Amino acid sequence: MVKKSSYFRPLLPLLYLPAFTRNFWVGRLLGLEYMGLFLAGITVLMLVFYQLIPMKIYTEIEIQASDKQVWNLLTDFASFPHWNLFIRQISGSLSEGAQLTVHFQPPGTDIMIFRPTVITVEPNRKLRWLGHFLIPGLFDGEHSFIIEPLASDVYDGLRLRVRFIQQASFQGLLVPLLARRLNIDVRQGFEAMNQTLKTKAERIHQTTITSLNAQV
Repeated sequence: MVKKSSYFRPLLPLLYLPAFTRNFWVGRLLGLEYMGLFLAGITVLMLVFYQLIPMKIYTEIEIQASDKQVWNLLTDFASFPHWNLFIRQISGSLSEGAQLTVHFQPPGTDIMIFRPTVITVEPNRKLRWLGHFLIPGLFDGEHSFIIEPLASDVYDGLRLRVRFIQQASFQGLLVPLLARRLNIDVRQGFEAMNQTLKTKAERIHQTTITSLNAQV
């Protein structure tokens, strides 16, 4: 059962904006308008900063498996509920321009549902999508998965080792309010998914190598 997410509870202080505005004008009447303008200026600068300079989360892990084996696991959306500890479910077409329905669950939080648009599909190399919360510019998240072959040696057409990179970039007016939780919860979710992907891919890779050796 999908619970209603509490992830955006930090946004509740926005409900106090009317009171803040009222106090600002009271401050003006008391001759403290410059302090109000200073605080307003700091707020505007923070909002501009998070619009122009995105918050980024980067994780990577080395996997003793082929790029194709990792890609097949990463794009087998139907199997996600059985092993993926962060992205619990994905539905939709794996093609550029398509919209996906993605169920995220960072550790210790409820499931959140986003509907990003796929912007890059490079088989065995890269998957990237971009999503928005309500409207563009409020909270935009770009999520990418990159597979980099590391080993120069090849066994029966399979590269033996890859680097798997999972990263995200967040921009928008709400990022300052969510930055701390994003950096903790989402990073932990990335790392949990990376480790489970590594375990499954290496198990498949070892089974494949054993089978190929048996045929020799």
